Amino acid sequence: MLPARGDIFTERALARTTQRVATARAFFTQRLAEGTARGDLLLTATSFGGSLTPKFLHSSLLPRRLRMVPLTALLLPILLSAVIVFVASSLIHMVLKYHQSDYRQLPEEDKLLAALRPAGLTPGLYHFPFCTHKDMSTPAMQEKYKQGPVGFLTIYPSAPPAMPKFLGMWFAYCLLIGFFVAYLTGHTVAPGAHYLAVFRVAGTAAFLTFALGPLVNGIWKGQPWSVALKEAFDGFIYSLLVAGTFGWLWPR
Repeated sequence: MLPARGDIFTERALARTTQRVATARAFFTQRLAEGTARGDLLLTATSFGGSLTPKFLHSSLLPRRLRMVPLTALLLPILLSAVIVFVASSLIHMVLKYHQSDYRQLPEEDKLLAALRPAGLTPGLYHFPFCTHKDMSTPAMQEKYKQGPVGFLTIYPSAPPAMPKFLGMWFAYCLLIGFFVAYLTGHTVAPGAHYLAVFRVAGTAAFLTFALGPLVNGIWKGQPWSVALKEAFDGFIYSLLVAGTFGWLWPR
């Protein structure tokens, strides 16, 4: 008994689909072995119809060398990105100088400082007029707020600015950010990934700290938004530099 014409066409279509799936499987398996950015997915055939369905591999199915990049392999981009950001920040503040208008001088500064000295202020952060949450809504406190001034006051130790200390802490901060950028990117992007794949992840991680962090000062600390946005713009530049450094020196 001869098979029906429809059965022949169905078998041929199924054979062609199976061949395509096998070819696609072999292609993406090879990409996975090479550790490219697209090597984290395979195409498999479903039980019905043999359609192609992308499935992300569980980390336990990946070869061990493709699961993550160890931090020891990223020490150079961590250090170099911190150096580059440090130099870029120095150029921004010393050459471009668009931050010069961030701070203003107090009116009659000498008289105000002379009035503050007898108070014996110790280093710290002060808020005026000071109140607790309980008495914030009292008529007397509301009147103080209306009369003003209202603000925050940061007191440093009475000594010339310790620039080497501040610069050292800034560099350590850049190293700390580079460490966590490396940690996140190393657990997200495989060795041998394309430059842009590394750039996106590392840049996003750096942007979250360098660029979005300063916005908090505009929300809670009363910092003018022009200052907060300029600092966020600086952070955007720093994040691009960090991303470029990691993409350039990513293990391949």
